[in-house]
Amino acid sequence: MGHPPSSSSWLMVVLPVALVCMPALLAVPMARQAARQGSVRVLLAAGGISVTTGRDGEFHSPWGDFGGYRETRNGFALLSPDPLGPCVLVLPKRAAADPDDLTRLRDTLATHLTRT
Repeated sequence: MGHPPSSSSWLMVVLPVALVCMPALLAVPMARQAARQGSVRVLLAAGGISVTTGRDGEFHSPWGDFGGYRETRNGFALLSPDPLGPCVLVLPKRAAADPDDLTRLRDTLATHLTRT
């Protein structure tokens, strides 16, 4: 019985470590970017979603810009219409003032988008 080649050995060590550490490594630059945006307000209406940030002003996306949504334990991810595309917008549940806000958010999303 021989040992696996050295290239396989280091991959067996590096790959699991990278997979475990990757979320933490990505979180730092994402948190910095979010802090630069300042306060963010999101308004869901019949015509789509309006987002106002302290830094970049306001932008509006009609419901057709989203391919669906997914609810997670901590929030709602609004997805690209392209099945291989990225998450377009994240709405954290902690931003809701009370549980009724989350119920209204679920109802609004279900009215305009497909849950995936």
